[in-house]
Amino acid sequence: SKAASRRAASRKAKARLEAQEQKLTAKQQDLVELEEELEDALINIQEQHDAMAASTEVLEVGLEKTDIRVAEAKLVWVPVA
Repeated sequence: SKAASRRAASRKAKARLEAQEQKLTAKQQDLVELEEELEDALINIQEQHDAMAASTEVLEVGLEKTDIRVAEAKLVWVPVA
């Protein structure tokens, strides 16, 4: 009876181990998918930034005081951690 109970305990432990390995594999696959999504999102952001940077206009500002006109003044507050 001791041998039978040891075999049953061994089978239960093996079943638990297999279940945990399956969960680990699923979590690793989820991690890979999230990494791929993040990479795609970062590539998309970079492409958008490049498109905006390419569409900037160069504006020449003269060196005389009378050549400069301030149309709007804005204050920007950027919080820093």
